Amino acid sequence: GNRKKAVVGLAILLKQVALGMSQREEVAGLRGEAWLNFLDETGQTQDFSQGPGRLLLTAPYQANIRDDVTSLFSLARTWIEQQLKKIVRRNPICSFGENRNVVENKLK
Repeated sequence: GNRKKAVVGLAILLKQVALGMSQREEVAGLRGEAWLNFLDETGQTQDFSQGPGRLLLTAPYQANIRDDVTSLFSLARTWIEQQLKKIVRRNPICSFGENRNVVENKLK
């Protein structure tokens, strides 16, 4: 259903962000538990491997997702925001022009 599509789409988005922030070779081959561990390490959490993030592994194989996906989306949003902050700090050239302050304030 719609929840399954949303979770699969979220998994793709997380992978795309990870590919953009890390060594491509390091991230591209990550699957299963190794992928969740990467998300945990880079997000300084355990909620991917031991919490709502586990749904990223199980959702593609479920006919219907009955779990509440709100916690997963909240976790993913926090992780993405953390990664974007890291990118902006590491790459001052990535200034977003005159909108940099707006972007940085939204990420705080």
